[in-house]
Amino acid sequence: IIRHSGRMMVQLAAWCGLRFQELAALRRSDIDLKAGVIRVRRALAMPDRADRYEKAPKSDAGIRDQRIPESIAPELKAHLNAMVTGRNGLVFPSARGGYIHPSVFYGKQKRKINPKSGLENPPAPRSWYAARAAAGRPDLHFHDLRATGATLLARNGASVAEVQDWLGDSTPTA
Repeated sequence: IIRHSGRMMVQLAAWCGLRFQELAALRRSDIDLKAGVIRVRRALAMPDRADRYEKAPKSDAGIRDQRIPESIAPELKAHLNAMVTGRNGLVFPSARGGYIHPSVFYGKQKRKINPKSGLENPPAPRSWYAARAAAGRPDLHFHDLRATGATLLARNGASVAEVQDWLGDSTPTA
């Protein structure tokens, strides 16, 4: 139900613990498929609707090399081949080639009541909001995917420090 790029963003958020802002700034040169790592070195800053720029991750701990699970490596490779132009191209570009805006990914629409049906307009098709509605989880936030990945790590024996490092958090409580 979600666009190909969106599916890949969901997988990298869940299995690699990447934040939306880290994904939005991710470039082809940050991904080493042979070594199986993503080098997280930047994030997208969006102080207002028009002004977007790259900055360092939230903290020094956010600068990390994240392992790519073998289970998603083939789909990531296919995504890179199909969607990314050049070595420094954005991994998740907008339709115009710039930074993807959250409202495009999320499918955010103004809450308007359809005068014919009396119901709220549905979210944009093939968006995060449409996918979570289809899954019966309209309460699910994109950032929750990081927590899911962290929980799976902990259940498989990772220590608090290992989970903290994997998430790129500066403190255990973050």
